[in-house]
Amino acid sequence: MIEFDDAAADGAVSVFQNAAIVLRGQAGSRRKAADDACEQFAGPFAKLFGAACLVESEDRARLAGKYEDLATDVIDAKVKAATEKAREQALADWQVREDQRKQDRAADPVGNTYAADAAADKKPSTDVMTPPTLSAAFEVRDRVRENTSKSEKGKTSADPVMLRAFVSTSQGLNNALDGQVSAVENAWARFTGACSWVQFGNVSSVPAFARLLGENRSDVLWAGNLAGQFEKAGGGSLSVSKLNQAAKKVATDISKGKKFQNLFKGDLSAEEVAKAWNALGLDAEAVRELPPELLVKLTDLSGLPAWAQDAASREFLEYALEEPDLAYKLMGFKEDWRQNARGTRINLSADVDLVTFKEQAQAIKDALEQSQKDNPGVPIQLIGLGNHDGVLVAGMSVGDLDTASNLTVNVSGMDSSVSDMFNGNDAAKRLYDDAQKKNRSASFAVVNWIGYKSPSWDEVPSMGRAKSGSDRLASFLNGLHASREELGKQPKQLAVLAHSYGSTTAVEALKKTNFVVDRLVTYGSAGVKNDTKVTDLKVGKFYATSATGDWLANKGWVSTTKSLKPSNIEGVVEFSSEDMVLSDKSKLKATTTHRMNPVSDTKLGYLSASTSSEDAITSIMANGKIDKRTKG
Repeated sequence: MIEFDDAAADGAVSVFQNAAIVLRGQAGSRRKAADDACEQFAGPFAKLFGAACLVESEDRARLAGKYEDLATDVIDAKVKAATEKAREQALADWQVREDQRKQDRAADPVGNTYAADAAADKKPSTDVMTPPTLSAAFEVRDRVRENTSKSEKGKTSADPVMLRAFVSTSQGLNNALDGQVSAVENAWARFTGACSWVQFGNVSSVPAFARLLGENRSDVLWAGNLAGQFEKAGGGSLSVSKLNQAAKKVATDISKGKKFQNLFKGDLSAEEVAKAWNALGLDAEAVRELPPELLVKLTDLSGLPAWAQDAASREFLEYALEEPDLAYKLMGFKEDWRQNARGTRINLSADVDLVTFKEQAQAIKDALEQSQKDNPGVPIQLIGLGNHDGVLVAGMSVGDLDTASNLTVNVSGMDSSVSDMFNGNDAAKRLYDDAQKKNRSASFAVVNWIGYKSPSWDEVPSMGRAKSGSDRLASFLNGLHASREELGKQPKQLAVLAHSYGSTTAVEALKKTNFVVDRLVTYGSAGVKNDTKVTDLKVGKFYATSATGDWLANKGWVSTTKSLKPSNIEGVVEFSSEDMVLSDKSKLKATTTHRMNPVSDTKLGYLSASTSSEDAITSIMANGKIDKRTKG
């Protein structure tokens, strides 16, 4: 019997309808408060304030409409579920009668009862009803509170008393929405949990309520700050630069609140972080206004959307280039003489030294700028900027991780570092472009993930770096999943690619994720932990390849703890990295080295153009499977 709980559906309908009524019911009070505040409000900031109020009004009305539509869709789903349940029950009842008739016929082979009864008792339909798909996409628009227009240079005047009245009214209305937000989220969670027969598309309208309320609260802080500026001035008109401080202070005010500070207590799951962040109502501009000591906490916080990590990481990177000594300490690095006396390559527990830190920060910025030039019109996101086991780490995405339908995370291997993100970014661009060619209806984001302290050659036989790195990779993947879940738009596919020792790390990470990664591809593996089984991993399908021209990978298998080749694990799908021919007679080249993406024209790596390995990997990225091909 299909899983569809009528009570959970009825509860969701009631909550959505009530939320729509409350949202629409605030229109009059909010409009009057805004109109009164605007009556003696003149100048550039009067326009910004009016525009913000208009966006609030339009978004609130649109969200109410989405909830009304969603309630109707749930009612429709309930009717269809009842129809399907009735069909299933009728078929089950008929089967009981049919089984009895068969028993009777077996007891009396020459009897005519069976034929007569069977003719009168028609078999119900066996056509299974296609479950309905519920979708209700909604994006809360950011509200512009800072004047950056060069043409708007005039002064602004306002009545602080009326602005305070706007604050008071809006606070009361916002408080009235608090309970509605919780009711919507809880009702939807019950419905999705108890009605799994229904399919769910982009339902970002559910978490959008918290985001809308966050924007409303930011408006209250902003209006209060504006009123404060006019009160300090004793009336009159104020300049753009003076009033821009009121907008900048919104982020500071939010960051001082308990909800923001709770993000860093360390006891929140990625899902809880995602939900809490969404409710804050901060946008990218507000994130950039935060002080360095808060930015550094956001750069790799698991559960934050990619846009927020990107804004925080870029801003902190600029700070690191301007104030490297302070940034170095804020990131938790310690240039202790005894610890670093022999250098990080000899003393493997030592932190990266300050000189190298400066060089690597510049290298990240250079790689970021180059990737933006190489991918015009494509979002490039800097994510996961942080400190792992004493080294600077980061990830860079070609494509928008918050919206793309197909996500890919490429995990780096031995001796990888942020000193050279160019090579991995170049490979990410190729993967992005080639996957797009294979599935034009999909959108892609490919991460060059150098997010852990990779092993030196001497460390490759050990599981040490994989154990530590897998914690960080699992945290990153869990955060990515949680943020997309909170946005109401999970990707159609998430694939993890892992090169060399990156495969050792990735396999361990997928034992720790709290969701199923759709595809895992290891290439040129340096071996994975002994006794690993596919069932140990939270993965939909596991692929592996290793080229005969790769003489280095098997050196990593010489180990007492990680001598297992992924392709030897039962259930892993092995594919070739040798010369191959596609069904259209196109020829693909063999991989001739261990490297992922060699610069040399004479060697072909696993992700080099026109190789059979790169073709197979992009097919998996695009369509979840490898295109048909034969040996070349």
